Amino acid sequence: MAGLYLASGVSQATVLLGSNPCAIFSKASPGVPDEIGALFHAAERKIPPEAQTYFANMAVERCDYGAAAAMGRLAYAALMPPSAGGGVCYYSRLNITPVFSKDGKLLDIDVPDRNGSWPVQRMMLAEPPCPRQDDKSYVQVEKISPGVFRSLMTFWQGVSGSEARLDDALSQLTSETRNKPEYRSFRAVVLNPRGRSLRPWSIRLGYIRPSYRDDGGNAALYEIDVAGFVVLVDLTDQGWRIQRIEQPIP
Repeated sequence: MAGLYLASGVSQATVLLGSNPCAIFSKASPGVPDEIGALFHAAERKIPPEAQTYFANMAVERCDYGAAAAMGRLAYAALMPPSAGGGVCYYSRLNITPVFSKDGKLLDIDVPDRNGSWPVQRMMLAEPPCPRQDDKSYVQVEKISPGVFRSLMTFWQGVSGSEARLDDALSQLTSETRNKPEYRSFRAVVLNPRGRSLRPWSIRLGYIRPSYRDDGGNAALYEIDVAGFVVLVDLTDQGWRIQRIEQPIP
């Protein structure tokens, strides 16, 4: 597992990713679970001395959710070191669940082949030095660059921080969309969160789908998961524009 390393000093921390509890462990964490410790020890034996600095900064995330949990397993991920650029801190999250057996025993330390798929990343608006990977301000992203992330977050912060800007953004929706219950619920939550976080949980590039713009063309819509809603936006000549609001069934 050479090359899987992360900012040093990451302590055990429970973080909430959506509604899924996860824990992040570093090599130096006291009370590291046996299966995580086995991964560290096995990897350390294979890493040459000159790479030990990298290994010392490695971190692993363990989650009890998703397909792995449905099969009675825990999900594991290796967290790469944070990088910074253009006002964004970001790191990649690589699934390593297949290296563990159902009961959590270490089977192998080789990283599974991603088959060319995009790695899941987490990003936040910040300047270096970047916060640790257990910082709750990181947002999970898929198939977007740090530049797009910065632009979308700036747009969302503006819309969610001002009633006038929110109403201006929502006024561009079709009358059909504005008459839907989720539209009224969304506006009410943004204006009065009542304890809900308005920080997006995830932002991802969705599929090319029919656009809801006046020109009737197609658009690659970006999906912002926030406060129990999915806000679909695309980029127009005038900037980002909300095209649709969905409220998935819990």
